[in-house]
Amino acid sequence: MNSSQVHTEREKIPPEREMVMTIEGNGRSRYTISGAVGEMLMWELYPGIRFSYNRFDTKEELPSGDEGPGMLEMNYCISGSHECAFRDKSSAVLKKNDFCISTDEGALEKACFPGGSYYGLGIFVDKDIAGPFLKEGIPGISIDIGWIAEKLCAESSVFYQRSSREIGRILAPVSSRMEKLRKGWYEDSGTESLLRIKLLELLYYLQSERLLNHKSRQIYYPSKVVQAAKSVHRQIGEQYWMRVPVHHLAETHDVSETALKNCFRELYGSPIYTYQRGIRMEKAAEMLKNETYPIALIAEWVGYENAGKFTEAFRNVVGCTPREYRRNAF
Repeated sequence: MNSSQVHTEREKIPPEREMVMTIEGNGRSRYTISGAVGEMLMWELYPGIRFSYNRFDTKEELPSGDEGPGMLEMNYCISGSHECAFRDKSSAVLKKNDFCISTDEGALEKACFPGGSYYGLGIFVDKDIAGPFLKEGIPGISIDIGWIAEKLCAESSVFYQRSSREIGRILAPVSSRMEKLRKGWYEDSGTESLLRIKLLELLYYLQSERLLNHKSRQIYYPSKVVQAAKSVHRQIGEQYWMRVPVHHLAETHDVSETALKNCFRELYGSPIYTYQRGIRMEKAAEMLKNETYPIALIAEWVGYENAGKFTEAFRNVVGCTPREYRRNAF
């Protein structure tokens, strides 16, 4: 594609977040959000239906665009994690192969990526526009998007499917194609046709009665608990050598110890102490590689008074002893 085929314009996303949109042709647009490392590739597949491939390598919170009434939003996590913060101030986390649908009543207020990385697929459906088309606009096909929204999101305005094998099977070819397109491995001829086929297959599956029997129960955390877990995460990063009992952390933030532990694990993928140990070993590995300090001193600096326990922990996390790691590094 030459430069004459590319058109760029800027849009505003509230609050105070600028999005740059580049129309690349082939039915595809590319969105880059300022202040964050990442992008969205967007296709207009059918009237009222957009499909996106989302890649973000950032921990920054991003506001969700106001799509207006009558919208249905679907998200599927390929890798990483996606914290969905809803308008009712509750939060849930999408992890690998998780899928969710939210209506405008349960709309996303903002999103962030606790692990610093998220790759996923998004589908945005305007029910008023797409509804009649999906029922009657495609020969031999009839999909009731209103029924999908009503049946799946009736209880909480959000439908959640944890680690869905069937949805993963349907979307696997799309995930593979999107990653190759992002890396520029080949031209995207046929991509739009693939997206249309897989979109219809997904909607047919969502319309099936059997899906209701496999609905996953998602745990939603109050904003206070989420903020406490994020505060603990920051504290670990800044003071990784200090080991503070979880019940003291919970008391400090005035939240339940169980809720704090569960929420932290959902956001960051491992229990608090396991996560902290990983950070300690990461810091120790940096010092072993770049400094000549005695191993016992490095052990003390990352919070271990006993060098033997440090060696055992390092071997469990890294796969070799500190001495072996240092020797191999040089």
